[in-house]
Amino acid sequence: FETMYAAPGVGLAAVQVGVPKRLFVMDCSGGKDPAQRIVMINPEVIAQEGKQDGDEGCLSFPGIFFGVERNLRAVVRAHDINGKEFEIDGTELTARCMLHETDHCDG
Repeated sequence: FETMYAAPGVGLAAVQVGVPKRLFVMDCSGGKDPAQRIVMINPEVIAQEGKQDGDEGCLSFPGIFFGVERNLRAVVRAHDINGKEFEIDGTELTARCMLHETDHCDG
């Protein structure tokens, strides 16, 4: 989380910092709400719907933003650091972040 907050960003995949693992961290509150600090291991997008357009940045390319169309809603299944499976049903920024970081995990 430290690297992500320092950038600053709302999500960071392990592969972005040289760790070849399918996991990412995210916090769409910008560090304001500890409950929003989420680790998603082996994320799998299981549902998507709607569309949203918006500027999207990437910590791999600091300061560069592009207009990207993403789904408005996404449901992602993953495991936590204890191996327990969970799902997040997110909209807007949460959906955008989960989809972006899962893209990193998928190459």
